[in-house]
Amino acid sequence: MPRFVFNDVGGGLNQGQPPQTIQDREWVECKNFFPFATKLRRRGGLRRLNDSVYSERLTGVLAFRPTSVDVQTLVGGRTTIAELDGNSILALPPQVGFSISDSLKPWTAFEYKNIAYWLRQASNALVRSDGTYYGPSGIAAPATAPTLVDGAAGDIPAANFYGVYTFYNAATNVESNPSPASGVLAHAGSKKINWSGIGVSTNSQVGARRLYRTLPNQTGEYYFVAQIDNNFDTTFTGDNVLVQDLGEAVSFSNGEPPVGLHFGTVWKERFFASDKVDIFYSELGRIECFDEDSIISVFPDDGHEIRAVYAYGDRLVIGKTNKVHYLVGTDPDNFGLLTLSDRHGCAAHHSMQSAEGLLFWLGLDNFYRSDGNSVVGIASVKLQTILAALDPTTLEFAVATVFPGLNWYVCVIPGVATVVYNYKTDAWTEFTHGAELQGVFDHFTDDFVQDMYATDDAGYVYRFADSTYNYDDDGATAGGAISAPLVSKPQEGGNPAAYTVMSRVYLAMQAYAEEITLSWLHEATVLNTRTVSLNYPERWKTYALSTRQGAKADVRLKILYTGATPIEIEGWAVDGDSVGRLSTRPH
Repeated sequence: MPRFVFNDVGGGLNQGQPPQTIQDREWVECKNFFPFATKLRRRGGLRRLNDSVYSERLTGVLAFRPTSVDVQTLVGGRTTIAELDGNSILALPPQVGFSISDSLKPWTAFEYKNIAYWLRQASNALVRSDGTYYGPSGIAAPATAPTLVDGAAGDIPAANFYGVYTFYNAATNVESNPSPASGVLAHAGSKKINWSGIGVSTNSQVGARRLYRTLPNQTGEYYFVAQIDNNFDTTFTGDNVLVQDLGEAVSFSNGEPPVGLHFGTVWKERFFASDKVDIFYSELGRIECFDEDSIISVFPDDGHEIRAVYAYGDRLVIGKTNKVHYLVGTDPDNFGLLTLSDRHGCAAHHSMQSAEGLLFWLGLDNFYRSDGNSVVGIASVKLQTILAALDPTTLEFAVATVFPGLNWYVCVIPGVATVVYNYKTDAWTEFTHGAELQGVFDHFTDDFVQDMYATDDAGYVYRFADSTYNYDDDGATAGGAISAPLVSKPQEGGNPAAYTVMSRVYLAMQAYAEEITLSWLHEATVLNTRTVSLNYPERWKTYALSTRQGAKADVRLKILYTGATPIEIEGWAVDGDSVGRLSTRPH
């Protein structure tokens, strides 16, 4: 009786293909095992982190570390920003008069200059938080003009002068556009200048005001005079700054972030974001400050939406639903727009991730991978069929992250699937959970060790694929078993014209104090099944499992594991033979 041995089982999932095109190392069903080199490992558990449910669906997570102290885990809900504090989620207070519009879309969250930023469709443009509150980004320009008058004896020569002032955040270097200009000061000469009527901002991030004055007998351009390091004084006495000592010119490009933005990213010290039609970019080093003319059109007449903006090395990748483009250059004067793929578009901003020089994203019909030059589709036929049948708005909710420690690209399409791609071995698997996951997010510990967090529809946060936890928590229910099935491609006994008879199954693995269920399947019919122990010292464990009473042309091996221990399968083998069909036997 021939023995068929498979020492490499790490091929992952390959669905929807004819049997002859499926490799022996691949599986037509592979759930909650993940390929690792030539082996399969049962994944870690889904550990719930908050004991009590939060009041909203959670669609964003940010590991926020503004200082050298512990990481603060912030989460984004439908209308709030909150903090995971111990085992509880506590909503942060909003700035007075500010609220976040309701939306189910996933959040874009990132940290820049010790401030956490959040962006999402219908969320009042860019939201900022210092970890204690949240409010709007950007600083509105002062509404009232200052007043300039002659002061005490000084050195400023006689001339006409005008003045303006701005609101300023010294910690982040964010500054407003200038106030209206003062009335003309016909300066008598040999005197200082006194300022009054300097407005106070209601924006909590404003901690200073900056004063600017024209050159003698000029209008329209203003140069730095002094800074008032508080937000309450309304006067400044004794301006005695001569022309040669004036500072930089005031900027008229520090407008507030545009409304209607959906997603964005920081690239080359600017914030780039999109309203799905155009790309908007901030001032250099001031990601809350936008010039009204800082807009890049990306083939606006092609009838397709922008779905992703992603910083990829020296490129800013712009994914549209029909094509993927990228921006190069160092400043607006030399930005160049090129095309990465004119055949494969992008469906979801949050699906676009990169690791080790590779770029991944979800298209409308496939997952794609690029090295920056070529683009290839990487999903199985069945997964491609599922994606192609979905409403494109469903795909827009997809959220992904990368986990280089295991060479993973992980993508959650809410309500559809959670898939994991090993980009080193080009192998897929699927993770299933009782919780209705809304996304998976990059996170890291206080010691800078990367892990992954996930959120669900019910208001819970989880540690995803936690290698120290052997169960799945499902909302309020903890400690559920992880069901991990594998199904092989159809097996034949060596003669395609005959029935297949299998007699034994062998598993190569360590000894575990656990059980596993083995079954032979023909299409949807179970021919034989038994639950066996894994607690044997031999590397190759032998189990009798015959199909002689139900011989078929082809059979598939199903392995189902529901134990707690994260087992590892190194290989499998089977004893099989063929028998003649009744119509071909001699009479």
